[in-house]
Amino acid sequence: MGIMGEMMNEAVDAAMDNNDLEEETDEEIAKVLDEVLAGKVGQLPSVAVPHREPAGAAVADADSDEDDMERRLQALRS
Repeated sequence: MGIMGEMMNEAVDAAMDNNDLEEETDEEIAKVLDEVLAGKVGQLPSVAVPHREPAGAAVADADSDEDDMERRLQALRS
């Protein structure tokens, strides 16, 4: 199995170590993205990143929200 094993190893190595295919794939992906996004970048919606508050502030906000809802509930009951 010496020659056959060596030939199989060379074939597998050649198939698995194909950097050209990876480079061609990256180039094709870049072309498709360029076509899809051509002239569209200015039209894409902007996404606002929410401001993160410290954890203590979130608890205080939750408490004030609960208080507000409690007041509303009491107003509806009266």
